[in-house]
Amino acid sequence: MVDYVRLRNEGVKARVATLAALGLESVFRWISRSTLTFTVGREMYDLYSRIGSPVCQATVSLISDVDILDARKTKEKVANDPLPFLRILNVGRLDPEKGTIYLIRAVHELVISGWRNLCLDLVGTGKEERILGREVQNLGLSEYVRFLGYIPYGPGLLAIYRTSDVFVLPSLTEGFPQTLLEAMGSGVPVVATRVGGVAGLVEDGRNGILVDPGSPRQICSALRRLKGDGVLRRRMAVNGLETAKNHTVESETRRMVDRINTFLGSALLKTAQET
Repeated sequence: MVDYVRLRNEGVKARVATLAALGLESVFRWISRSTLTFTVGREMYDLYSRIGSPVCQATVSLISDVDILDARKTKEKVANDPLPFLRILNVGRLDPEKGTIYLIRAVHELVISGWRNLCLDLVGTGKEERILGREVQNLGLSEYVRFLGYIPYGPGLLAIYRTSDVFVLPSLTEGFPQTLLEAMGSGVPVVATRVGGVAGLVEDGRNGILVDPGSPRQICSALRRLKGDGVLRRRMAVNGLETAKNHTVESETRRMVDRINTFLGSALLKTAQET
């Protein structure tokens, strides 16, 4: 939380916000000493687990069971042959901590290396939108990059996911990005940075490709692999679909309710024994 707040602010505001975040973090850790705690992302889970109280790792998800493509449709969607045209997608706020500029620069590297049959769709708005727009123009990418604006989760956004070939999350900081689950649940291979809770969801080479933050070169390398290797795309799409199935709204609700019931049952038993 501290890194997230610091990256979203500048100057004096950043220092004040960071102090506030540190204070809130101390309060949250104090409260967690005496109650069941749900955390988002592996890093936060590890942090609170060291305190000694029961901790459960949760997932923020908007996808439901009915949103998930079944494995058969996913296999049909992902061809074995190299892609003649690569459709790249990113969904999220257009803010500095999301690292979108590195994705744009990766596309530029591909274009100047001779790639022409590709496009990048950016879904979202934010304070960096104008800066990114100028970057696209300065790099001569206007015919390759489209700013689609904010699209709420629903059939329209899912249709965009399902017509894309690869989803890229180039963030510099993250908690547990639900857009990765949305992409996986749509049968789309993912490329994501090793930040926050991402590595707890994406297994490199199995259901996605992990890259270092701030590295257009590594994003380029991942996109080249996925474009030319249909077997790899299919494996990642099918495994990603299975990951998404395990983290739908219904699955997460059942998991949390079971953990709460177990915790309350243990607390009641302890109280009965003490009396």
